[in-house]
Amino acid sequence: MPPPDQTPATRPISFIYHNALSDASFKQMTLLIRPEELTRSETSRLTLHHTLGGAYADNFGGGIPTLTLSGHTGWGNNNAPLNGIEHMVELYKFVYTQWHSDRQRAANSGLDPDDIKLLFSDQLDEFTWVVAPQSFTLKRNKSNPLLAFYQINLVWLANDVASPLAKLLNQQGGGMLAEAIASFSANMHKITTLSTSMSEEINAFFSPVHGAIGELVSVATGVNASVLTNIKAMNTVVNTTGGNLLGIASTLNLATANVLASVAVIKNIPQTLLAKLMQVKNAFLTLYCLMHNALAIKKQLPVYDIYGSSLCSSTNGGSALSTHLTSNTFSAVLPSTPQELAINSSAMLGINQLAALDNVLMPYSLSYVSNLSSVVVQGMTQLPAIKGIN
Repeated sequence: MPPPDQTPATRPISFIYHNALSDASFKQMTLLIRPEELTRSETSRLTLHHTLGGAYADNFGGGIPTLTLSGHTGWGNNNAPLNGIEHMVELYKFVYTQWHSDRQRAANSGLDPDDIKLLFSDQLDEFTWVVAPQSFTLKRNKSNPLLAFYQINLVWLANDVASPLAKLLNQQGGGMLAEAIASFSANMHKITTLSTSMSEEINAFFSPVHGAIGELVSVATGVNASVLTNIKAMNTVVNTTGGNLLGIASTLNLATANVLASVAVIKNIPQTLLAKLMQVKNAFLTLYCLMHNALAIKKQLPVYDIYGSSLCSSTNGGSALSTHLTSNTFSAVLPSTPQELAINSSAMLGINQLAALDNVLMPYSLSYVSNLSSVVVQGMTQLPAIKGIN
């Protein structure tokens, strides 16, 4: 197998800048010449203790990762708008100057500086961070008098870049998010089309367990339709009883695929029906992978202004009095959200059991799979009406 394409055009290294206070759009600066050196350092917060009996360590989790990249911006312009020196100046402004000035301006205006974000996106090494520029160093030497070298030290702030990158991809009119939605829609169409076409065959061959399995496929299809609607609207509806809609749907897709795989091992199953079952199973697995990877959104914990200032701190540059001083704090900071999916604990347990099903090492009987499917279907309500294989 040939190695994957690693050209700069396919796997660029770039900076992404977003000032949400003044502009809804994103700015992106791709390094036309890749860094000569890139060092990513991740440390652990460990305290080692030596004793007579040996050594032990206090582990406080991972430390703050850092990133160092060094290289040059070339000399000529090679049909680019800027030459090497001009590109270096723009890189300095993009990575260092505007980040500090915009955050200071926001702080002086009483706005949140965290609304100004700098992202480092390395598609070659497949990681993207929200970063802060710790230092920017310009270096010149007589061995290469025409080149301006840089060394940039970045500090990790967060890995949670799903929302900013999703907006960036939408802004650019395509990209991974558009491809994920297109693949999602295509697999949904495959499931509904094949389910409808093989409903009679299933009714004839799998009686009396076809009802529960068919209803599970129908329910899973309805949940996926709800997810697709929310993803297109860039909205995540949180379910208070079992996690977010995307997380439940992801596990449900894996569970449904396992159920169809357990059905497919039955002897003497017609080959035409087996082929359709495998296509539907693979479509559910694809939806699971899309939700688990391409559409995954990490949870963010907001900062709640509940307590406000301590004595005299509001008059000395500290926090002001809480905005919730005269209101019901809980209803203010935890507003109710509409539920598109209600699921009880029994149904959630059934989904997890079916998702963990191993049809090779620990297969379930078809009747047990059917019973678990019924538990899942009966424990889920408020679903859009999507035709399945009932």
